Amino acid sequence: MARKQQKPQPSEIENPAPSMPEKPEHNYRFKEGEPIANRYEVIEPLGHGGFAEVYHCRDLVLGREVAVKVLTGAEKGFGIEEARKAAKLEHSYIVQVYDLSRLEDGTPLIIFRYVAGRTLEDHLDQAQYRRLPLNDDTLRIIRQVAEALDYAHGQGVIHQDVKPSNIILDPQGNARLTDFGLAAVKGLSEGESVLSRQLTTGLGGTIPYMAPERLREGKGGDELSDLYSLGVVAYEMLTGQLPYRGQGTGLVYQIASPATEPISPKLANPEIPEGVERVLLRALSKEPEKRYFTCTDFATELEQSAREYVDASSLYEKAKARLEARKWREALRAFEELNERAPGFRDTPHLLEQALHQVRLLELYEKAQASVRRGRYQEALDTLNILTELEPGYDVAELQRQAREGLAREERRTLDQMYQQALQQYREGKYRECLDTLAVIRQRDPSYPDPDGIERPAREEVEKEQRLRELYTRGVEQMRLEQWTEAIVTLEKLRQEAPRYEDVEARLETARHMARLSGFLKEARELLEKEQFTLAMNRLDELQRLSPEYKKDEVALLREEVPSRLYKRAEDSLRDGQFERCLAWLADLHKIRSDYPGLRELQARAQEGIRRRDLKKKLDVLYGRALEHLERRDYETALELWQQLQKERGDLEYPDAQSVGRRARDGLCSQLYTQALGALTQKDPRQALKLWRQIGELDSTYPDSQNVEKRAREMLAREERRRQLLRRLAIAGGAILLIGLIVLGGFLIFRSCSPPPAPHPSPTFTPTTGAAHPAISPTSSATPSPTPSPARSPSPSPTSTNTPTLTPTPSPTPTEALVATAIQGASIFAAPDATSRELGTVPTGKAVTILGRSAYGRWLYIRNDQGVEGYVYEPRFAWTGEYESLPIVTSTVSPSIPRPPSSAPCQPSASPPYPILEMDVWDLPGTERCEGGVWYKRVYLAGRGGDGCYTYYWEGTKLAGPIAGSVTFEVHSAGGAVIGKARVESGDGQSVERNFYISGVNCSE
Repeated sequence: MARKQQKPQPSEIENPAPSMPEKPEHNYRFKEGEPIANRYEVIEPLGHGGFAEVYHCRDLVLGREVAVKVLTGAEKGFGIEEARKAAKLEHSYIVQVYDLSRLEDGTPLIIFRYVAGRTLEDHLDQAQYRRLPLNDDTLRIIRQVAEALDYAHGQGVIHQDVKPSNIILDPQGNARLTDFGLAAVKGLSEGESVLSRQLTTGLGGTIPYMAPERLREGKGGDELSDLYSLGVVAYEMLTGQLPYRGQGTGLVYQIASPATEPISPKLANPEIPEGVERVLLRALSKEPEKRYFTCTDFATELEQSAREYVDASSLYEKAKARLEARKWREALRAFEELNERAPGFRDTPHLLEQALHQVRLLELYEKAQASVRRGRYQEALDTLNILTELEPGYDVAELQRQAREGLAREERRTLDQMYQQALQQYREGKYRECLDTLAVIRQRDPSYPDPDGIERPAREEVEKEQRLRELYTRGVEQMRLEQWTEAIVTLEKLRQEAPRYEDVEARLETARHMARLSGFLKEARELLEKEQFTLAMNRLDELQRLSPEYKKDEVALLREEVPSRLYKRAEDSLRDGQFERCLAWLADLHKIRSDYPGLRELQARAQEGIRRRDLKKKLDVLYGRALEHLERRDYETALELWQQLQKERGDLEYPDAQSVGRRARDGLCSQLYTQALGALTQKDPRQALKLWRQIGELDSTYPDSQNVEKRAREMLAREERRRQLLRRLAIAGGAILLIGLIVLGGFLIFRSCSPPPAPHPSPTFTPTTGAAHPAISPTSSATPSPTPSPARSPSPSPTSTNTPTLTPTPSPTPTEALVATAIQGASIFAAPDATSRELGTVPTGKAVTILGRSAYGRWLYIRNDQGVEGYVYEPRFAWTGEYESLPIVTSTVSPSIPRPPSSAPCQPSASPPYPILEMDVWDLPGTERCEGGVWYKRVYLAGRGGDGCYTYYWEGTKLAGPIAGSVTFEVHSAGGAVIGKARVESGDGQSVERNFYISGVNCSE
């Protein structure tokens, strides 16, 4: 084993930031000089990981140096079998396992051959950009590891943990593969996930090298997974990066997912040849069968693809070495040859240009040397000037000195003449020409003296003139750009230095005047942007008074923009409903321009807006009160409030979002209709007709489903006929009585005149007791109609001698069906219990036929219009008759708790176009319960219409769906009533929702 740098184990993070704090020093189990297993003396610790500690030791028995791996993280005996398999591997590029041993506590020990050197990981850490050049040395490392893996595979051993930290480079640069013995120890146990192992044992450093199939399936590796790991190592060696970046589950997902691809090697390292990129990507294929058959196949094809690059790289290194040795011509020839053999290789074009440039500089230098030797000093200086322009740092000082000295000797007389010329120019005040002449002298001979000292005063005069000209030019330019404040400062400074300089005084006065005018205009713009419109207009008025022609067009535009923007702000305020703010803007506009078009109309609209807003608030109060009364089923008050709202709204459109008017009218009509049915039951047809006329006044289309009007009129007709019959009977009875009295008087007279008759027995008379028990009639009246309709069977005769037996059958055959109307939505149950099986539903307003009642509770046994029979809760229905007089129907069905709705997808029960979606919702009677001061009650929710596939929500939370049936759920509260929002959505996109009131339960009783 090689000695490794002591450092923390790598985590999932690809490139930890340098500023991250280092982990605490590892506390090794054994110290230097201590024996391990009474045989191996510790020389020094080599490193540690999540599963083992490695020590460089001396074998006290055999006297040789070994590497001892203590499996600290393994179970007793775990890893020994794997080490035995690795012990049979004898290969030049595999670190050999010498022996296996144990500590006294059973901790396994693996004894390796000690290999001096460092790991490939340490080698990469010290390389530039953590990558190695694509050359023979790098390819040799990959081939040696490939040969070691193929040899191990041939011996039936899979490494399973190929990574740079398990590859040791000896001092000669040869690779040695290690850690075969712990490959299975680090592997995943049965049922263990990669993520759980990573969190508990720190597999982060291994995950980037694990094959996708191992991460997906959580099983051990094979030859192709080892090949994948070798491909990752080669990728990292050549690019300095890993194929996938990330950490944690994100990294595992990238490697395992078929949808992600590794980062292109050329993107990570642009110098990688395309052929090498193809070889690397094939080795990293996520489908094992698409990889190479063996590791040496991969290494061979990698070498073949890189051969041309490697040869070119060798020639490149030689050429670069000559360039660094400043052998310019040799380097130029070498780079020209390389460019012919491998055009565009690395930065060859750049280095070739660099070598060519240096050769050109060398030729110029040699040319200058030749000119100096020939006495052509000026020619030499010109050549050297060209050289220094091309390469300012080129060392030409000595050659320049020689050329200048030669030139100075020849031109001394000429320079004296030029100095006299400069002196004359100074005396004439031509200071710039004087400096130019002196500059030529200095260029030819920098050491030429200035005996009369004319250069410094001439330069000062030139600099002063230049400074004054710059001030003047800057002031003129600032005036042109209307930067008046800056122009005033500049011209003031110029006047202080040169009071009579050209027209500085006139320009300064102009700048001050324009600055004042510009200030007014600028202030007007700023006030306009701040929406201080009145002040902005005042500034514009003052500006126009001072200078009517100053930016006349711009000022005119601003004068138009002020009222325009003021009007626009008023319009915006009106549109946003800020009517008072709108009127305030219009008041300002009236001060500025009282005749502005549309001003009065906008004022009227704002005032109208205030009126309509206040009216809307008032109507909202009435609507809310109506809705409250509607929820309390005080339909009459709700309707009165709605009618008051309609009366007061005037021309304001007020939408009835919750159908208060219709619901109040329908509810009141339903109450009046129920009262009319009650009046018929109390045999008060006049009251029934009165109530029916009130219903007609409210809703002329209200259906008379139980023929209230007809039955009341028939009842009145029967009363009238009865009265007429009684009058006739009274008349006939009086006549009969008179005749009887006459006959009786004659009989008495006859008896008084006749002898008494002989005794004779009186005849016996047995009265017939054939009065029948009348059948229970499900009508609202106990008196049968004298002229029954053809749809009904005639009532049994009161003189019938047959006494019908009342049987509690679910399907009686009454003479007239007793009908009940649902005033609330109700469910039809198989038994008189809300927890029993639900057979169907009865929406609000639907009529059903009453067949009987339950033996207990308040449950009606009914049949709906679809023929479904069952029990409904009686308080939810309006009907006439006596509950106790109904026949008892006994259920044979045991109550059961409703099953939750099926989660299986449903199929549409209809074809487009679908009917309008409606919703039934009510609380289930008998489901109330109290626990710990909290009451609970079940609620029924069902959809009707749509495509028949429903999804249910309560207070925005999904309950079930899509399903074809209904759903029941439980609500609870620690206080009073609950008002919740129920919503049903059908599969065809329809949706309906409703606020539902659930009365509370008194849990204190």
